[in-house]
Parts: sequence; C-alpha cells; structure tokens
Amino acid sequence: MKSILFLFVSLFIYSCAHTDCPEGIHSLPKYGNVNKCAEQRRIDAQFLQECDQIYPSRAVAAVHHIDLAWDLYDANQTDEAMKRFNQAWLLDKSNADIYWGYGNIMGQGGHFEESLAFFDEAIQLNSQNAKVWESKAVSYCQLFFKTKEVEILEKGISCYQKSLTINPKNATIYAQLAGAYSYFMQKDSLAKYIQLTDEIDATLINPELRKQVNRNNQTTMKIEPEDVLTDVLWSFRTDKFDSLELFSKALLEYNTRIKPNSSIDIDRIFNRSKEITVGYMFWGENEDGEEDQFEESFVVKTTNSKGFSLKEFLYKVHNEICEQMEDEDNVFFEGLTPYDDGTERPFYLINQGG
Repeated sequence: MKSILFLFVSLFIYSCAHTDCPEGIHSLPKYGNVNKCAEQRRIDAQFLQECDQIYPSRAVAAVHHIDLAWDLYDANQTDEAMKRFNQAWLLDKSNADIYWGYGNIMGQGGHFEESLAFFDEAIQLNSQNAKVWESKAVSYCQLFFKTKEVEILEKGISCYQKSLTINPKNATIYAQLAGAYSYFMQKDSLAKYIQLTDEIDATLINPELRKQVNRNNQTTMKIEPEDVLTDVLWSFRTDKFDSLELFSKALLEYNTRIKPNSSIDIDRIFNRSKEITVGYMFWGENEDGEEDQFEESFVVKTTNSKGFSLKEFLYKVHNEICEQMEDEDNVFFEGLTPYDDGTERPFYLINQGG
C-alpha cells in the first residue's frame, strides 16, 4: 500500500489550483527558485514524508527519481523529466546528476547559456563524470553556431578534451573534436582527431571532414612503426636531470623495473633531424580563472651529426615539461604520434597516459 499511496501523492504534486500559487514551476529547474504558496509547501512536506516511509534514505529516494527522470528524458518527455528531477532536488540537493539533468533539458530547449550554469553546478559536486563535460561541450558548440564567436568554440573543445581525460576510449568525443577543429585552420588537430576516432570507430567521421583533410593536404606522415617509440616506458613526474648520463641510467632502470626482460636500446638513433617540434597537453587556469586544458609545443635540438638518439630526445623532452607535469594525471610516456604540420621540421605529439 505504501507504493500505491506514494504514486498517488507524486502524481498530484502541484496540482493545486490556488490562485496565490505560482503556476508552471514544476517545469522549471529548482521550481524556478520562486516562493511557493502554503499549499505547495504542504504538498512538498507530504511528498517527503511518503518518501521517508518507502526508502531507507532521501539520497536513495533521489536516485530513484533521477532514474525515472532519465527514462522520461530519453523518451523525449522533457516536462515530465523535469518534474522528476525537481522531486529529486527536493530530496537531495547534493546529487550532481540532478544539475546535469537540468542542464540537458535546458540545452535541449535551446537555453544554452542557462544550461552551462547547471553543468557547472554538477561539476562542482562531481568533476569526474565525463558525460557532464561532454554535455557542457555540446552547449558551448551550439552557442558557437549561434554566435560564431571562436572563444566559445574553444571552450567547447576544452570541455571535450576534459571528457577524454576521464574516458579516453569515447570515440564519439574524438569525432566531435574533429568536427570542432574543422572550423579552425589547425591542420594537425583536425587530422589528429580523425585518426584517433578511426582507431576506435571509423564510422563516426563525417565523409565531408575527410574531404576537408584531403583538400588541405592534412595527412598523417608515413613512418615506420619503430619510429614512434612505443617500446619505451617513462614517467614525466620526476625532477629535472642534471646530465644526460643520469637520465640514461634512470631510463634504463625504469624500463627494467617494469619490464624485467626489457632490452631497450636507448642509444639507437630515433630521428636523423637536427630539430624536432614536440607537442603535449596539460591542465591549468585560463584567463577567466577556470580550469582548462592547454596544448603547447616546443623545439628540441641536437648537435649530433647522426641525429637524435632515443635517450637524448627523451632527456630534453623530460627536462622541458616535467615541472608542468607535476600535478597532472596523464604523465606516462606512451610513444609519439607524428604529423605533417606543413613545415620541414618533424612534429610529434606525446601520447600521455594516466
């Protein structure tokens, strides 16, 4: 009988017709943040009392209502979904998924600025939900289509990249990043995210994006597998090394400790160029004081007439970026991805693992 009574109360929440009661607030996030009338407050109290009788805690009751809300949202019944999210909000305001739901519904209604505020609330409560970052990115990209302001698109790209740091296997995000970078004259980024998408699910890339890559001659460099250093293990979360000799010793010890049978040749010539451009990513604060992901590049040089040995290349890369990597999650070297950036100097993006 408890479940029947609960359903009865739930279905009649805010059905009162008192003239002094604000109308339509059940379809607004947080009930529109308005002052409710006495009758609405009474119904709230009755609803909470019924939940207390049915569920072991209000937090558990909130999760139940959030699940109902997502089912309704997936069925495109957004008004009903909003009612359930609001009920969950009454029960437990600390559940991040409520604000994620608010943001999705507002975004679906075209209220992208409002949706961003709710995504921020969700992230403050739980910053490790990759889907929230994805939803926030979608709202930024929709705003970009509306305003054509590049800074807004860049914020969307940053949110997509944050989502990938949490869930790096999401092919959809790589595809969306490829689409976002198609609006920039950044040849390497568009090609990079097309390739990363293809490695997981090649069906997600719009054929028009591939045509754009071909038109702009944005093709991945053709190299031998051994030239991407996937056999080398290293972590950038250590201090700078005072000499190549000390670094070489640490590099060998690190590889042997993790792979006892390692036979890595750190003296082999990795690349015969005298200069190499290296790109990497890290998190920091942007000009607005918000956490953002940055992509930086730098040039390493050698005086060796034969080119870069493996140990010299990693030594110079390590000393260049290790201080930036101190508080990063993705500090493990997992090889290099080469790209043609339109110059004669080789360009490699560090594959950073967590």
